[in-house]
Amino acid sequence: MVEIDGWRRTSAWLAWLGMAVLWVAPLSGQRLRLEQRVEAQSDFIRLGDIAQLDEQAGPLASIELGYSPLPGHYRWLSRSEVERALAREGWDPAKIVLTMPQRTLITRRSRIVEEDLIRSEVEEFVRRQWPEWGVSIDEMQAPSLLVLPLGDLELRISRPGRSASLGWVSLQLTPIVDGEALRSHWVRLRLSALRTLVVAARRLEAGRLIRTEDLEVSERRVETAGDFLASPGLAQGKVLRRPLNVGEPLRPADLQAAILVRRGELLLLQLDGRTFTLETNGRARKSGALGETIPVENLQTRKTVLARITSERTARVEVP
Repeated sequence: MVEIDGWRRTSAWLAWLGMAVLWVAPLSGQRLRLEQRVEAQSDFIRLGDIAQLDEQAGPLASIELGYSPLPGHYRWLSRSEVERALAREGWDPAKIVLTMPQRTLITRRSRIVEEDLIRSEVEEFVRRQWPEWGVSIDEMQAPSLLVLPLGDLELRISRPGRSASLGWVSLQLTPIVDGEALRSHWVRLRLSALRTLVVAARRLEAGRLIRTEDLEVSERRVETAGDFLASPGLAQGKVLRRPLNVGEPLRPADLQAAILVRRGELLLLQLDGRTFTLETNGRARKSGALGETIPVENLQTRKTVLARITSERTARVEVP
């Protein structure tokens, strides 16, 4: 009788223990495991991307756990965050076997774009933008490196506005990974170009009639895309609008045609016909430069005609 009672007590204890085991091990059999350190692959953390799930836990894979860290950075994910995410999606955390430390470290792989690659891309952009000027980069202010997600990379460079000026220029650098544009960065450049310039050989005052000995040719690096005079011959016979210091570049805007005939002056008036040329004296009714047409009084006939200035104090009339 004692043996029977002992067997009953043992059986009851085993039955109670079996029920306890069933209560501890969820009936669903869903199990997931997170290691001490995991790596995120995209902008959002999904449970299936960082946890090991058994077959029955497959539906849990799409549960989102927040943003991934930026490339090259990290964040911590706590056990309580995982449990709250499960509950938010309608799963009872008590019925899921979750194996993980109190905190899991989440990192994200990245691509490092160093300054050498940035400079190379910027230099190529500059060559395309100013192909004919021999532009060089004298100084560049750019990010020393970029930390970007993995994927197909394109560095897109643009120049706000359409100004072709040199000197300090701002460019916009936009990394594009797998077709997605990321945050842009500013690049500041100091640009100069090698130009052949016509410069003053001596100090020249405004109003001076340019002579050959007044000018010389010099190759220099300049920080402006201004319209410089290309040949000294283009300045011959013209007058300076403003004073120039020694070595100062000459621009077309600095010159004006020399006044060869002034109002009221006597001049030689040439009358050109098909078979004859006559010369007589005339008086200018208006000042003019080379090639300009001005009214001239023929002193012999007292008539006023239109004549083209051909040289100093000389004008010509074409007679049909």
